[in-house]
Amino acid sequence: MKVRCKTINVSEVSKGDELLQAHIADTLHLDEIDLQVGVEYTVYGLVFWNGHVRYYLCGDADDDYPTPYLAAFFDLVDASVPEGWSLSLEGSTELVPKEWANRSNFYERLIEGHAEEVEIFSSLKYLYA
Repeated sequence: MKVRCKTINVSEVSKGDELLQAHIADTLHLDEIDLQVGVEYTVYGLVFWNGHVRYYLCGDADDDYPTPYLAAFFDLVDASVPEGWSLSLEGSTELVPKEWANRSNFYERLIEGHAEEVEIFSSLKYLYA
């Protein structure tokens, strides 16, 4: 799955959508996201928060873990769901690689730098590159 950043401006992405504006006000406390307009990004998973989709993306190729970005900032380039993704209902609702979905607290452990999760994510980055 691939997306292209269409804007980094928070007020621009939510213009005219009161529900999205409220969601952004509750969850984002910045004026711009730290990506580049026009750049294509690989999606490593989807998370559903309060009725809004966020894409797990790496802003830079050398990022150790993906960050969830609100889908409204992007256009879908390739909407194909990669083989082996699975729906996870533990904690938040996510559509992620099965290696991620089958492990309790995978994302939190990845951010904390646990070796097994880091190795799994590194393999996924290589696979989806």
